[in-house]
Amino acid sequence: MRFCLAALALFATTAAACTSATDGHDPDARPGTAAPVAATDFDVALASALCQLWVRCGEANDLASCAAAAPMLSPAQRAQRLTDIADGEIVYDADAAGECLARITGAACTETQLASVDGALAACPAVGRGAQPNDTSCTHDAACASTYCEPDPLGPSAGACRLGSCQPIALAVGGVCEDGGLACPSGASCVGGICRLAGAAGGACELDADCGGALACNFDHDGNGTCGAAPTAGQACVVAGEPCADLGTWCRTVGIGKAGVAEAACVPTAGLGESCVPEGVVRAGALCRAGTTCSGASGVCVALPPVEAACPDHACAPGGYCALDAAGTGNVCLAPHPLGTACRADAECAAGTCANDGHGGPTVCTAVTTCAR
Repeated sequence: MRFCLAALALFATTAAACTSATDGHDPDARPGTAAPVAATDFDVALASALCQLWVRCGEANDLASCAAAAPMLSPAQRAQRLTDIADGEIVYDADAAGECLARITGAACTETQLASVDGALAACPAVGRGAQPNDTSCTHDAACASTYCEPDPLGPSAGACRLGSCQPIALAVGGVCEDGGLACPSGASCVGGICRLAGAAGGACELDADCGGALACNFDHDGNGTCGAAPTAGQACVVAGEPCADLGTWCRTVGIGKAGVAEAACVPTAGLGESCVPEGVVRAGALCRAGTTCSGASGVCVALPPVEAACPDHACAPGGYCALDAAGTGNVCLAPHPLGTACRADAECAAGTCANDGHGGPTVCTAVTTCAR
């Protein structure tokens, strides 16, 4: 099972909205036709829009398993966003949300930025904007109109919350920046702590973020990167496990070439019952679509096991997590725990997050807290 669901910036980034191609999307969609989406319904609606796109493009196996396995934001992030909207720190546009989710549903399979929640949120910049002007107090980036809350070095800090003030993004290209690009100007990204302009085709690169537009950073066998079009299904690629130009297509090892060098090509994902190779295993074969997992025993994609079932492939259906059984003889899917129960990861908690008291105490399932000015 493969999901790219990291959501580190809450509506605070910008990117091009969905554009064209010919794989089942609707290039003739017109604004003003989608129903508005309330803030409290946005997560479910985003899951529905992305899952419809992912199933159509072969990234996910089916709508039911995709929607169940795809929480769009962590409980802490969702609670913070709804608190910000209620307090007026984020301006939420229900009409813009409906229009953008409609575009995501009908997007082209070539729009690989929509393989992640970050990419989907970045395609919807009008959905939620920070309301706090520069030089006003803040505790996190999303509340600022500039998308940057500059920390007060003498102020208190707790996780993502810190006392600071909203400040403009004023760094020039070449300036020292923060990870994530929050302090870089438009058209530049923070790469290795320096604001760098997006590269043109043929330019040297280290990451996809170094390249402009829809270009990717393609590597040769010596590890040198060059900005160019990402390879498509059937074309040669170099870095196994990286996405290709189309959703549902990944760079996979296909054989061993001259001098014992592994050869790779862009391979579509496999569905239920189809031959596969587990993630992290370097040999020829396809990854399974989201909502399934590759059985190490049979070598085919199988449904995720439910709670109380064995999980030899270390994956469980939504609502469970894989852990060593009580006898210590194998892995089993367990139901998540209530608040106050000892834990090691967020997946073990039915609500809230797995956290300690901030003073080195044991980690337990803890109710979500939000930043407040």
